[in-house]
Amino acid sequence: MQCSNAAQAFSQIVKDLHTLLKPLGFKKKGNHFHRQTEHGVGQLIHTQKSQWNDKSRLGFTFNIGLTCPLLQNDPRFHENGRALPDFPGLYDCLTHERIGRLLPEQERHDLWFEVADDGSGSTVVHEVQTMMQKLVLPYFAAHTKPQQLYPLIGNRYAMRLAVKLGEAEQAKRFYQAEYEWAQRRYREECRAAEHYRPKGRGNPPDPQIWLDYLEELEQDAAKWDVPEI
Repeated sequence: MQCSNAAQAFSQIVKDLHTLLKPLGFKKKGNHFHRQTEHGVGQLIHTQKSQWNDKSRLGFTFNIGLTCPLLQNDPRFHENGRALPDFPGLYDCLTHERIGRLLPEQERHDLWFEVADDGSGSTVVHEVQTMMQKLVLPYFAAHTKPQQLYPLIGNRYAMRLAVKLGEAEQAKRFYQAEYEWAQRRYREECRAAEHYRPKGRGNPPDPQIWLDYLEELEQDAAKWDVPEI
């Protein structure tokens, strides 16, 4: 690939990504790609440009997100009635990570790519394609079913998802785990409040925050018909 400037090189990278991803069921919107698996998990590749770009250099990275329409289209999930878009954005995702977080643990870093007017685009094309095939597609292959989202989305979302999947006892376990965690945080905040001495501008410990959260969690569990613990 020969491109005369950074903008052309970036456009070619996105075009080549489309060539790679389209046969795998991904649809393209702008510089982003999305597909939904047969089991109902949405998979998003979101392209993010650097805010420090100029005419001669263009930096970018990828955010990798997952959605679950079964859960997110339930009216109880969005009290304002907002449905999940057909082509979700990054902040519609239940969970998302920068591509660098998919590297092996000891190698993780905030991975960015850069093209410039120096004709380096062909090298970056190869790097991007390699990262997609070695990191992103295997990650997506490991998260095609709603149950595979449980470890990624936190106990409260997992509780709701388990209800939607008809897994009442699993929902109860997630509820109990979240409730016990919040109780521990409440006790820790109480101990911190007992020994608090004002210093600087920091806010004092506030155990009431965790009491309010526990009440909210109980209401959430009742709304989603989670068995009592």
